[in-house]
Amino acid sequence: MDRHGHAGLNLLVYTPIAYYLIRSGQAGLAVFGLLGLLVLEPLVDLDGFLPGAEHRGTSHSLFGALVVGVLCGVGAYVLTGYFISSLTELAFGQPVIVSGSTEQSPFNLMRNARIGFVIGTGSVLLHLLGDSLTGSGVRPLLPFADSRLSFDLVSREGWSQFALFAVGLLVFGGTILVTGS
Repeated sequence: MDRHGHAGLNLLVYTPIAYYLIRSGQAGLAVFGLLGLLVLEPLVDLDGFLPGAEHRGTSHSLFGALVVGVLCGVGAYVLTGYFISSLTELAFGQPVIVSGSTEQSPFNLMRNARIGFVIGTGSVLLHLLGDSLTGSGVRPLLPFADSRLSFDLVSREGWSQFALFAVGLLVFGGTILVTGS
């Protein structure tokens, strides 16, 4: 699937999630999730540039999704801790431990780690879904099994990719407009 198709599918799948987050007063998290999805999801296709890696290999599998999720979760945890430490050191002259933060707090390290895991794993899973809609498909059980999953519903290139992009953009944009008013 090309970039247009992936972006359209991402918007279609993310629309109900964004709607829920915005309606529950977490618009910032909705924006962060969308940015994370749009940045991380295309990175899966960079596997061709890695020495010894094949395109649509392990990076295009459930195992790859879990690895990316764990890396993003750990990264969010470490970056949040570093940000809090740097911010409090700047403000108070020394790092301050933030305790008792609520589940909704942007300073909650475990919450941010879970969000990083969900965004990282979800981004790869959405990429797998998109590629599984093409005739080439994916091998989701690598490195444990070589079976291929292909629904062959969308051509790898062409007008169907732009149609998917247009539908995703219209649905997402329309939902955001309705939610915002």
